Amino acid sequence: MVKRSSGFPLAALSLGILLVGCGSGGSSAKKASLNKATAQKFSVATIRVMRAALAMTGLARRVSRAHSGPARLPLILAAVLRTRDTPTTGLDDDTGLYYSLAVQPDDSGQQLLFTDASRTKPAGSFTWTAPQWNGGKIGDYPALFHIAFQITAGDFKGDHGTIDFNASDATGGNGTLHVVLTTGQGEHSTSDFVVRNGTVSSGKDKITLTDGTSCNETDTADSTGLLIFNIIFDDGSNETIDMGADGSGTETLTGPDGTQDASGTYDSAGTDTLTFPDGTTNTVNVDTSTDDTTPPDETKKVRTRSSRYR
Repeated sequence: MVKRSSGFPLAALSLGILLVGCGSGGSSAKKASLNKATAQKFSVATIRVMRAALAMTGLARRVSRAHSGPARLPLILAAVLRTRDTPTTGLDDDTGLYYSLAVQPDDSGQQLLFTDASRTKPAGSFTWTAPQWNGGKIGDYPALFHIAFQITAGDFKGDHGTIDFNASDATGGNGTLHVVLTTGQGEHSTSDFVVRNGTVSSGKDKITLTDGTSCNETDTADSTGLLIFNIIFDDGSNETIDMGADGSGTETLTGPDGTQDASGTYDSAGTDTLTFPDGTTNTVNVDTSTDDTTPPDETKKVRTRSSRYR
């Protein structure tokens, strides 16, 4: 999935290709196009899970914003190593929440999250146990960091899970990631990424949507400046998503019969606008939506919420 070397910093994922097979356990006997509700459900959920996994690891593509500090993994590693000038407070670019950072004598620690700059309104945390250094010697690599996270406020409210980062060196920009994520809307994903020079070079993921639909995903990176997600559903449907350097992109969903059932654009704030073959459109913020399936001809547009990224 995620699908975050092209020279982007760790907080801005490098370009990749995502191959996903999704389905609820079998192919239809007769190929057919998708209805609007199903098309919208698939499109919104896949983008949401992708964005959440990148944000939790600190690999989200936010290069259109002024970054307030280092990405999550380099920040944690710098704090553990007691690197000079490591910021202990700031704004976490990927969640849009303020943080304070504390490290214990055994190198375990927490990045506490808040909704306000004065850090009085809690919004979750990233908590790591004492790192497992190579040979038990502090500062020797590879070193394994186990991080548990829970977001209780903001656009990723309800997201929780774990990150296992096997750091290859002191930069925090090289190694492997194993991410287990449950979104606030109930999707579940397990991802494995290879990070090189601060970017994701490859990955594999398993996703389960709220209705039981499961997805298998393969990520590879190119150097064209664009992330491309090719999503293949077991019923023969195919979705293609691309992501630019600012985290925005386009999507196209094709049904089992080969017809285009939806296309659209989404911005770096997560606002996804889908257009259906009959010309109707629907707009959903994938991070905050609680309704992924209401088609536009049955109700008014789903209201979106203003975003921190605008």
